[in-house]
Amino acid sequence: MRRVSSIALMLLLVFSVVSCRSLSKGTPDEIDPEAIEASIRAQILAQYPTETFSLGIDVDRNGVVTLSGTVDNSTRRTKIGELARSVSGVTAVINNIRVG
Repeated sequence: MRRVSSIALMLLLVFSVVSCRSLSKGTPDEIDPEAIEASIRAQILAQYPTETFSLGIDVDRNGVVTLSGTVDNSTRRTKIGELARSVSGVTAVINNIRVG
């Protein structure tokens, strides 16, 4: 129960940071790599609240996301790529996550 509360609090904080950052942008068309990365990490945490992954998430100024790291099966690899692709501002995803 305590772990679920901690995860819920982390999600709330991440979404708050992302929301505040998006409100402070000069124009809505700007790409904010840090906000995109935070949003992707929040999506992964929401999908896999009891799992820990060591993933690299690199977002360039054009919204291209490069994922790296290792997960335990191809279903998770694919799902994490889909989660990243669903985040606003992401223009492309390069999924270099390995299954191992």
